[in-house]
Amino acid sequence: PEAACSNARLAPTGRLLAYTRRNLTTFSSAFFSPPRLWIQDTATGEGAALFSDSQRLALEARWSGDGQWLSFVSPEPQGLGLYNVNDGRDFLFTNALGEAGEWSPVAPYFLTTTAWQQNEVYVTHLLRGDAESSELLDISGEDALVEDSSGIFSPDGQRIAFRRKLLSGPQATRGKQIWVAGSDGS
Repeated sequence: PEAACSNARLAPTGRLLAYTRRNLTTFSSAFFSPPRLWIQDTATGEGAALFSDSQRLALEARWSGDGQWLSFVSPEPQGLGLYNVNDGRDFLFTNALGEAGEWSPVAPYFLTTTAWQQNEVYVTHLLRGDAESSELLDISGEDALVEDSSGIFSPDGQRIAFRRKLLSGPQATRGKQIWVAGSDGS
């Protein structure tokens, strides 16, 4: 009753539930309350904040396929956060797009996007990240003049489907089309 909770995600194991919690106060509604991630054990019903720092903000958790990692939106500092629920490893990938990432069902890989100005054009690239090494691979191609977004892994993790708009050249498109690539960017 003292909080508004949303974006509940059950871990693949079914044991843990991650959700965004905003506290209610007598002075304001939960809408204005900063978001924090909470974890609840479904067997015991016990819940607690994911981070011991009560000032750390996070929302929209997503589970990795093996249930060891959570990705989330970090509003401050702004980016995509990763947290390993088994050993407490914690990474932040700075990003202004506000995405929680999409996970491979079979490997500790996630997809996210990033944007920047390249020459006189703004581009959006699809990145595949490795939670274990914290390395990022530009699936779009480093010099590609494209808007890539909405990446998702196939059920076997071998391919990625995504939306692409070609920004220049004879095949430039007005809107986005569905493209498919290997999970390694091929």
